[in-house]
Amino acid sequence: MSYVVAYAPAAEVELRRLGPNRLRAFERGMSVLARDPYGHGSAPARAGYEDCRDATVADVVIRYEVSKSVLRITVVRAAPSPF
Repeated sequence: MSYVVAYAPAAEVELRRLGPNRLRAFERGMSVLARDPYGHGSAPARAGYEDCRDATVADVVIRYEVSKSVLRITVVRAAPSPF
């Protein structure tokens, strides 16, 4: 099973700032995370609440919420590209 990935408006704004190569890498990483949102180096954002998670995907820090079928990305923080 793979979750549907949805982005909050603020997260979409940040993603548009990524260059095309970083965005492709991020999207590949998100497809992996969508298949297993509790794995791949993610961690609970708050103690006692496993469904609110933090992860780094292709050097982009995200916070997301896992619900029945949707992985909702609420926060995206992209560090400046090292290139």
